[in-house]
Amino acid sequence: MAARLPFKDVDVLLVQEIGKNISGAGMDPNVTGRFTLSSMPRHIHIGRLVVLDLTEETHGNASGVGMADIITRRAADKIDFFKTYTNSVTAYGSRGPSCPGGAE
Repeated sequence: MAARLPFKDVDVLLVQEIGKNISGAGMDPNVTGRFTLSSMPRHIHIGRLVVLDLTEETHGNASGVGMADIITRRAADKIDFFKTYTNSVTAYGSRGPSCPGGAE
């Protein structure tokens, strides 16, 4: 029952805003088809994914921006790298150093 885009192939997908208030990943990979794990099944092929902005509610946490191919200067200027890095470390910190896909 997850939301999905009604296309199999998209040349360019413009994402108006990403943020932690939208998805823990910044933008929902189940919708965009962009996953950090290559083993996840892809239901859509996106040629280029463009992020236009960050939500106000995310307070500079740009988690998920790495799934984009292009971001605007407006989005880049709002990134708080300390918050983004802290989120990344805490999200992956409990998985163990030698096992990036999960706990040993």
